[in-house]
Amino acid sequence: MDLQNIILELEKVKHPTINCSLVKLGIVNDIRLIDNKILVTFAFPYANTSIANDVKVAIEHKNESLFYNEATFFSTDEIISLLENARFRIEEINQTVFGLLHELTETQMPKKGFGEGSFVVIKAKK
Repeated sequence: MDLQNIILELEKVKHPTINCSLVKLGIVNDIRLIDNKILVTFAFPYANTSIANDVKVAIEHKNESLFYNEATFFSTDEIISLLENARFRIEEINQTVFGLLHELTETQMPKKGFGEGSFVVIKAKK
């Protein structure tokens, strides 16, 4: 299987509450094919977000899934730690999507930090 086919298959994995692709939502952060293994990096805003838990449940059945059998999940704290250990300097962290996406009726302004919103952006420089 080549990388393009892997991406096409991953685009079929939908967020359970809004029926939107995890790839389109930006939750699938990176996809690599290394030595015939698929490495998928997910970018969850924080450890207790519902989608993170849903994907973690899927991981419990990872032997049944081609795409989850090699997955590694990271919380925002873990991503920050990885960035800092790689000598990146965190410049800014913002969050948005407060509440369930299918219940949102207006544009939400981002807030500084993380832990409330279900989408987090980390700006870091090396």
